[in-house]
Amino acid sequence: MTVKSSGFLPQDIVIRSATLADLPALILIENASFTIPWSEQSLRIDLENSPPAYLWVAQICPIDRSEPEIVGYIACYLGGDHVQINNIAVLPHFRGSGIGRKLLEALLSWASQIDVADIDLEVRPSNAPAIALYSDVGFNIVGRRPHYYADNDEDANIMLKKLT
Repeated sequence: MTVKSSGFLPQDIVIRSATLADLPALILIENASFTIPWSEQSLRIDLENSPPAYLWVAQICPIDRSEPEIVGYIACYLGGDHVQINNIAVLPHFRGSGIGRKLLEALLSWASQIDVADIDLEVRPSNAPAIALYSDVGFNIVGRRPHYYADNDEDANIMLKKLT
């Protein structure tokens, strides 16, 4: 599949560990994706010195071979044999091109390699595309957190995927 408007091919998507140098791109993605984005300080702490935090970025290499661009990221915390996905976000004009799926699949692959038992996340019930993606890769809705989102008091669906 070629995403003509974005000027890249799916094989040109690289998933790699995030570094402190990626912080400006992460902030841009956060601000474009969430009504209550994570702060620069929170992201910096996770990148610099939070042992349970893991972050990966999706970087594309455009067909014209201009500078690679970070267009999405995924962040999680590892605790024992459990992973909590904190955020998965893709710049708006790249959504629907498979980048979110590639990020999620990279995290699932990593988790299975380190013997994680299960992975969970919270998602807005109104976010049908995200729920469809998570369901498609094996997450199930197992609960609800009432009034979870401070911006509009929306509940959160709790989704869980068992790996072992």
